[in-house]
Amino acid sequence: MPFRFHKVGHAVSQFGVVPLSDNIGTAAYRLLKTYAKSHCLHVFDSLVAATAIEKGLVLITLNRKRYRMIAGLELEVPVYWATIVHVSRADALTFRWSSGVVAMIADYQPDRAAQLPGLD
Repeated sequence: MPFRFHKVGHAVSQFGVVPLSDNIGTAAYRLLKTYAKSHCLHVFDSLVAATAIEKGLVLITLNRKRYRMIAGLELEVPVYWATIVHVSRADALTFRWSSGVVAMIADYQPDRAAQLPGLD
């Protein structure tokens, strides 16, 4: 399925913009000094985390590992689910993720279904 930029643009347009402030910049710098070497925190990640902390926002991310060590940062990892939409005679399984992505596993083996995230 090709990537559709217009859908991303529409989704992003539903959110407000938080401008960078002195407080956010200072907090990001402190985070970098604390976590850049020990946890490989990057500049943009420090800005995202500092913005969430300074504005009292929950950071929703699929990458908990990148932010879990930051004190005072509230994280939420979204749960994704999948629905089987078709099983063919050739053992191909087609499913739709909650994000809208449709995927197919060509060599579907029912005994391995429990290993697929969201298909338990």
